[in-house]
Amino acid sequence: MNRRSLRNRIFDENELESESSELETSSEYEENDDERSERSSDDSFESDSSDIEPLSQEILEGSAVNLDIRMNSKNGLIEYTKEPFVRGRRFSFRHQSNVSKGPTAFAISAVDSPLSAFVLILSPIEEHILRMTNLFGARTYRNNWEHLTIQQLRAYFGLLLLAGVYRSYGECVTQLWNVDKGRAIFRKTMSLDMFKKIQRCIRFDDREERNRRDKLSPIRFVFDKWTAHLKTLYTVGKTVTIDEQLVPFRGRYPFRQYVPSKPAKYGIQIWIICDSESYYTHNAQVYLGRVANTAVERNVGQRVVLDLCHGLTSRNVTCDNFFTTYALAKDLHKQKMTIVGTIRKNRAELPPILLDMKRKPVFHTEFVYEPQLQAILLSYVPKKNRFVTLLSTYHRGLEIDQSAKKKPNLITFYNKTKGGVDTLDQMVGTFRSKRKVNRWPMALFCNMLDISALNAYIIFTHIFSD
Repeated sequence: MNRRSLRNRIFDENELESESSELETSSEYEENDDERSERSSDDSFESDSSDIEPLSQEILEGSAVNLDIRMNSKNGLIEYTKEPFVRGRRFSFRHQSNVSKGPTAFAISAVDSPLSAFVLILSPIEEHILRMTNLFGARTYRNNWEHLTIQQLRAYFGLLLLAGVYRSYGECVTQLWNVDKGRAIFRKTMSLDMFKKIQRCIRFDDREERNRRDKLSPIRFVFDKWTAHLKTLYTVGKTVTIDEQLVPFRGRYPFRQYVPSKPAKYGIQIWIICDSESYYTHNAQVYLGRVANTAVERNVGQRVVLDLCHGLTSRNVTCDNFFTTYALAKDLHKQKMTIVGTIRKNRAELPPILLDMKRKPVFHTEFVYEPQLQAILLSYVPKKNRFVTLLSTYHRGLEIDQSAKKKPNLITFYNKTKGGVDTLDQMVGTFRSKRKVNRWPMALFCNMLDISALNAYIIFTHIFSD
């Protein structure tokens, strides 16, 4: 592109008409607006300084104005700059190293074996489950129901986990107790009839006192007590990951979700926040869908992140583009937290300079700074005609590695910390304890057992790492 084309791009139509007498007409330079905009997106251009006089100050000022417009967000509410920022004291909570990660003093004093760690996690809900199960069993079997004890309930939980270790999800229960082909430990723990009775009668609430307006009411009390207790046993590190988990279940219930990217595709969707390194589950929330006769909820991802991060501070949250917004970054900043995450390209807070990337070369990085939050936004081209956009309020500045792919440090950090929940789901799903059941509360509770077993393992190995 030569300077004559640059003049045609910068001046408006009136200025072009006034300058038309001074410019030479040639078919080579007769372009429409679309062609000029395409040529203006080229990375570089050549010019012959001997044929064209230097650009005037007026033209240079016009170029600066156009650049400023491109550095504003699409909605015009956020101003970006290319100038790196200097962090002040009000951002000193970032990169704090005084976060003590690991089991709490309460957990350390109570755990001396893997079993004690597992029992500690389930201790707030065991008695309630036992009471509700005995209540339903007495109503169902009347005088034929034998009062269940806490030892029998724990034995039932153990057999569920052991069946998951044997990967016997598709195996008939009678085969597990079979004398010839089964496992002796099942027969020695309890009878098959007792196992089937508990499987049928286990309940998590009193149906006669159930809140019909709450979709999660059959297990609400147990789930909330369990998630609240998880926070008291382990302190997560400086980086946490938020993502969804899909518990496989195809039965009938009002909040079944279809996620085609997941192997199970249909199931119960749970939002989870976990430690990015140890994969300890810190908090969880079941997605119940839209409430009947109400408007569609806006900014679900933002609300979920704030709910899961309640009580946390001085942490960084890594999440995908379903959650990441500029408004979420502002809300987390109020909690003295940072965020690193991919951001959807249709967000109004993005400047056009980060979206004009289709003609950029592979491994090219375009970036801007946001002074108010001291955030960095960038677009990176990993493949031809593909680019990813990312927002970070965690990093101090932009650095490009010296490898062939020239990855920015934001991309490297995101790839390192984004897989916390996915790894957790993989570890839990490998030895899933869920049997083939027709009741969704039981499917959800089996997933709680699996996560409890993983959390118990993390707590125990951290205490007895030697």
